[in-house]
Amino acid sequence: MKKIDRIHAREILDSRGYPTLEVEMHSGDLIAWAGVPSGRSTGKFEAQELRDGGPRFDGMGVTKAAANVNGLITETFKRFPLGRQQEFDEMLRGMDGTGNFSALGANAVVGASIAYAKLSALAKGVYLCDYIAGLSGQGRRMPKLFMNVLNGGWHAGNNLAVQEFHIIPEANDVDEAIEVGTALYHALQRVVKGHYNATAIGLGEEGGFNPPAANTREALDLLKEAAKQSGFEDQVRMGLDVAASTFLAEGLYVIDGKKLSSEELLKHLAAIAKAYDLFAVEDPFAEDDKLPFAELKKLFGPSRHLIGDDLTATNPDRIHAAYSDDAVNGVIIKPNQIGTLTQAIEAANLARSYGWLVVASHRSGETEDAFIADFAVGIGADAVKFGAPARGERTAKYNQLMKIFS
Repeated sequence: MKKIDRIHAREILDSRGYPTLEVEMHSGDLIAWAGVPSGRSTGKFEAQELRDGGPRFDGMGVTKAAANVNGLITETFKRFPLGRQQEFDEMLRGMDGTGNFSALGANAVVGASIAYAKLSALAKGVYLCDYIAGLSGQGRRMPKLFMNVLNGGWHAGNNLAVQEFHIIPEANDVDEAIEVGTALYHALQRVVKGHYNATAIGLGEEGGFNPPAANTREALDLLKEAAKQSGFEDQVRMGLDVAASTFLAEGLYVIDGKKLSSEELLKHLAAIAKAYDLFAVEDPFAEDDKLPFAELKKLFGPSRHLIGDDLTATNPDRIHAAYSDDAVNGVIIKPNQIGTLTQAIEAANLARSYGWLVVASHRSGETEDAFIADFAVGIGADAVKFGAPARGERTAKYNQLMKIFS
């Protein structure tokens, strides 16, 4: 059985120009690399990254996390056998001992966990997605694409409170879905430029356009017009990642030129969802604002998906609590949000057992690593979030999805 010979972590740059980790792992002539993503609108229930602080890179350096990989993690796992993912990940949790990886750093831990999975897949001579499928017990399925083609909130520099505006192609295969999505994306560029001016086609952090739209409905109208111009109007639905925690101030939600209570925001979003026949709405309220979730879910009914992200944090305990509260019927799964591959798979399988929509997601700060595409297929995700079909750190994921299903 092949064993780990060497582990090394280094700083690299993410798509925002800040440092993140890359973990390199060796076994004989086999080498695997894992680039660690990082979110901006992170919920308080997420596993904790370890950052350096101080003046360097605005405090965002990760040399301390790298030192933890190159020190304690390397010392513990040198000569550790490959193909024992659950044991590897459980040992990482035990070494950290905090419950949220604040000692070693979730960035150090998830980098090691993913690199180990990649190296184990190489050693077994199988595709990474199939190695993960062996761990999850799921089969391959084609996921829907939640393409974030218009950015707002913390991902953009405009006045939109809502963070992500998704187009969701209806297609028979991945190639067709990406064709539909990219056609609409290019049509949207023309629509935005024509509606405002040439400077309005700048991009947000996830590759979506960043127009000076006045409110949520105006932004959705841009998507509708782009769908019509693309010729695929009948093959596209829309969705939102509201990320409401990011615009909650002094107990009120500041959105679309208004300050709304939870109940007022519920009515506001319900009306928008109905008017635009939204397929899914993610994080419509802050992670601590639990009661409105269940009320909005009842209004939506089974045909529309209410998705938890900050609320659930890829955490099995929080997913179970949301199920008990009848709060959502969909969940975002982000491995770096919980810390290890094994925990992320556990979270996805638990959500699936509840009949929820499972959505595997990238982060706003990404690398060129396409791991999340293999992860999505390996856990049998119903949908994926990779951002817009533009910028290398986003297209790498779409390209990998096409490779898997070709």
